Amino acid sequence: MINDDYNDDKNKVTRVQEALPYGFADTSFQAVGGIAGIKKLVATFYHVLDHTEEASAVRALYPEDLTRSKEKLGRYLCGWLGGPPLFQEKYGRIKITDAHQRFTIPPELGQAWLECMTKAIDKQGFSPKFTSYFKEQFRLTVDRIVRENTAGK
Repeated sequence: MINDDYNDDKNKVTRVQEALPYGFADTSFQAVGGIAGIKKLVATFYHVLDHTEEASAVRALYPEDLTRSKEKLGRYLCGWLGGPPLFQEKYGRIKITDAHQRFTIPPELGQAWLECMTKAIDKQGFSPKFTSYFKEQFRLTVDRIVRENTAGK
C-alpha cells in the first residue's frame, strides 16, 4: 500500500512538472538534464565551435584553453535555466549583455555562435518541445547581445 501511494504521488509530481511551462521554476534545468546535462551540452558546444569553419571568427575570441570558458558557461547556464546560481555564487551577478561589451559582435558573429549552439542542442536528444523553446531562448539572448553591443559603436 505504501508503495502504491508513493507511485501515485510521484505520478502527480510528474504530471505537474509536465504541465508547467519551460522557464518556470526549474523546469528548463530539469529538461536539460540538470548539471550533468549542462556539462554535456557545454562540451558539445565547444566541440562544435572548434570544428566549424564558419565559426572560426567566434572561436578566435576565446582563449586556446577552453577550460575556464566551459566552466563559466556551465555555471551561467545552471542559473539561467532555473537551477542553482553557480555563476553568481562564484563570480557575482551578471547581466549577459554587459559581459559581452568588450567585444565587437556584429550580427554575423552572433549568428555563427548561435548556429554552433543550435547544433549542440540538436545533439542532446531533448524533447522536440524543449528543443524548440531552448533554441528560441538562445536566439532572443544573442539578438539582445548583438543589438546592445553594436548600439553606439
